[in-house]
Amino acid sequence: MNHEDFSIDDLSYKPNGPESLQRLKAFWEREFIDHPPIRIRYPLDGVSDPEWQESCEAADTHFAYWEHMNDQKRELPDDDMLVAAVYHGPAFMGGIMGAPVTFGKGTSWNEHIMKDYGDLDRYRNHPIDSTNAWIALMEEQVAYFTEHARGRFPVGTNLFTGPGDIMADLRGVTEMYLDIALDRENVRKLARICTDAYIRTTQLCFDMIPSLEGGYCDYYSLWTPGRSCMVDDDLTVGLSADDYMDLLFASDDEALESMDTPWMHTHSGQIRLVPEFLKHPGLRGLQVVNDWPAGPKVEEMIPMLKLVQEDHCLLLRKFTPEDLELLLPELRCDRLYVDTQCDDLESAKEYLEFWKKRVWS
Repeated sequence: MNHEDFSIDDLSYKPNGPESLQRLKAFWEREFIDHPPIRIRYPLDGVSDPEWQESCEAADTHFAYWEHMNDQKRELPDDDMLVAAVYHGPAFMGGIMGAPVTFGKGTSWNEHIMKDYGDLDRYRNHPIDSTNAWIALMEEQVAYFTEHARGRFPVGTNLFTGPGDIMADLRGVTEMYLDIALDRENVRKLARICTDAYIRTTQLCFDMIPSLEGGYCDYYSLWTPGRSCMVDDDLTVGLSADDYMDLLFASDDEALESMDTPWMHTHSGQIRLVPEFLKHPGLRGLQVVNDWPAGPKVEEMIPMLKLVQEDHCLLLRKFTPEDLELLLPELRCDRLYVDTQCDDLESAKEYLEFWKKRVWS
């Protein structure tokens, strides 16, 4: 499909859109305008995880969920781009590859159908086109969202995770760790298949979705220049640096190379692997999600966060305003994006004003 580009000037839900977009463009170029771009989440009525789950399988109810969310979020003029995203949870790519999807508890997960490596050809030749039910669902919802979002807010991409996580969708996390220890050659073969699937699916999605000023938004409401979305590799949380470099680095690298503005999503439990992630030649940015108490304390992350900012953009998610007060004196402001949270709309407005008035150096 070919779609007319969305113009930021035409989006009625985002009056401060031109300023936010300028700020985001500067961020990705590691430049600075007035303050680092910030997205502030706060509790909203009628948009909980269970309500997303009940809505996401039909185009009209799924769009209504995002529309209702944006009706409320437009009250806060932060740098959230206010999207309607064709988001089906972390099991979407496993579903693309034929693993049955279950929705529940506000998320989605797969049945791990790959019991051994005897039928790799089944997955190598799995259709990734409109004959695939999950591709057809994405196409249907993108078409509906595009029609109904025009003039109000952009359409966002699905969550595509990354090659390692697609492998885990098919095999299961425990089985993948055992395979990495005992059957590395087949792990490499499966990585090849899942890397191809990731690249083909993301490019199909970009073909379907109209861009916003030449870039695309993901389900986090983050705008990125060109055809780009995050590469996610949560499977690495249980891997050594050597295993990552030997088995999954090449897959992530190829996935990143398929993007115009390559960036990775990681968790604080993976922060020890930052030196390895930064070895990807084209990498533009690295997102770190704070998982405390499942990961290190905020102050323990500072050396690795500063390492990211030496040559890359840093995206922080789930760091509270209190966490940020510990971090900001240590970090550069010209290559920083923040996705934080407040208790309610009023406190979000107050924090946004504080953020804008802060002295940045």
